[in-house]
Amino acid sequence: MNWYFEIDRKQQGPVSASHLVSAQQSGVLPETALVWNETLTEWEPLSKHLTALQAEVQGSGDASNSTANQKMAVCAYSGKVMPMSEMVAYGDKWISPEHKDAFVHGLMEGSNLDPRVAGEYVYAGFWIRFGAKFIDGMVLMIPGLVIQMPIAYLLGASQANDIVAQIIPQVFGQLIGFLYSTLMLWKYQATLGKIALSLKVITTDGPRLTYGRCVARFFAEWLSSIILGIGYIIAAFDEEKRTLHDHICATRVVKK
Repeated sequence: MNWYFEIDRKQQGPVSASHLVSAQQSGVLPETALVWNETLTEWEPLSKHLTALQAEVQGSGDASNSTANQKMAVCAYSGKVMPMSEMVAYGDKWISPEHKDAFVHGLMEGSNLDPRVAGEYVYAGFWIRFGAKFIDGMVLMIPGLVIQMPIAYLLGASQANDIVAQIIPQVFGQLIGFLYSTLMLWKYQATLGKIALSLKVITTDGPRLTYGRCVARFFAEWLSSIILGIGYIIAAFDEEKRTLHDHICATRVVKK
């Protein structure tokens, strides 16, 4: 039977009975942790099922499988509970092999652990992100005016010229916005608005964004905008405060 469990407010699974027992015996999973399987109508404390799980492991011969009787640990990057034999030790911490490079990269960038485990990061909510976006809008308004005013002066007041005077600033404005957003995120992990409010953008597989992901995030944010801003609004209801473009590009906005 497959089991699911919750640790640090994150659900993991499916895992076997032996996995749960080993995690509990290793001190990784407290008896108060919530567990669930398809026969239960709601999540229940591990303590309620521990005796039955131990009997299942011993009685079914599951004690000889790959996870039974093994010491378990929590990956310091992903928060996943795994056998120590499948992990890499880093001081007193344990890292799953697939996250070793990202973990080391994070240390080099001055970050100790993933926010889901260490609580080092706090996900930025809807309103503070709205504030950062407002500041960015004010910042981008300045070059927009610098471009629009001389163009309007040079073209004069005819109707045809009015149309051109509207299109050219829009084109330049989008180009400036593109360069501003992608280059700032790539170099500083934040735009000026985010820097002002002590926010930064990270990825799920490492703290720093590649330039390609910065570009993808810029265009994905267009999608968040054109669907009546719903792509932004969903951050208010997401557990990790992710917008649509965060979901698409596997990014998070966190407080420094």
